[in-house]
Amino acid sequence: MASAIKTISDAIISRLVSQVSDLNAKTVRTFSGSLEDFIEKTVKNTPFVGVHLAAVTYDQYDTQNRQAEEHLEFDLLLIIKDLRSKSYGKKASYDLIDDVRDALIGQSLSVSGLNPIRIESVGYSEDIETTGYYGYRMIITTFQIRE
Repeated sequence: MASAIKTISDAIISRLVSQVSDLNAKTVRTFSGSLEDFIEKTVKNTPFVGVHLAAVTYDQYDTQNRQAEEHLEFDLLLIIKDLRSKSYGKKASYDLIDDVRDALIGQSLSVSGLNPIRIESVGYSEDIETTGYYGYRMIITTFQIRE
């Protein structure tokens, strides 16, 4: 049986909180809506990771369309530092990227039927910089069978 998207999102957050020493329940959250509103209302401490469902697509694979692969894509916004802070450093950025990647890659998050997470890309985010912070966007994917 396929898991709810919220269950998968919550499992990503739980994994990051338990495996990345610089993160806790207050610094990893789901978000929707505008990036500016989310950062303004939610980001109080850095580093911070926002988890956002970016896309869900389906590949039908039986002749009667009763089963499909449900492909899930999540954007993770890794917010490293407030640009007004003098303590910014690239080492902190790379360490957080490494820690998040290592915590998630190949994990099925103890969610029944979920295929292991793949890291699709990591890149600097100019969108985050426009909010006064420095950060990266990591795209992760997985899939499950939906009946």
